[in-house]
Amino acid sequence: MNYTTPDNITFPTKRTTYNFDGVSPENITIETKNNDSSYGEIIYFYDGFANPVQIKTRFNPNVQITQNYLYDNKFRIIEEQALLLRHILNCLIQLQIALICAIIMIHWIE
Repeated sequence: MNYTTPDNITFPTKRTTYNFDGVSPENITIETKNNDSSYGEIIYFYDGFANPVQIKTRFNPNVQITQNYLYDNKFRIIEEQALLLRHILNCLIQLQIALICAIIMIHWIE
């Protein structure tokens, strides 16, 4: 009977990478196993005061959510910018193009 643990050195359940070079923005990348062969990742970007300024969540190369944070002079969050789902936005743009083409074709046929 063979048993393969889901965690191993070459393909762990979670990997954390710290990218600190002393120049803002610094980032921490946390990769979490999606299935047997791929990872999703969350990248936390920090300003020079250790405040998160952006969080990017990638489920796969085509789907990414970006969330931005803006601070006042007392380092309190004053604005959390809307989530952007790149894949959905791309689909909406393609849908708009398809609708415009359909409208043009209808008018051309008439």
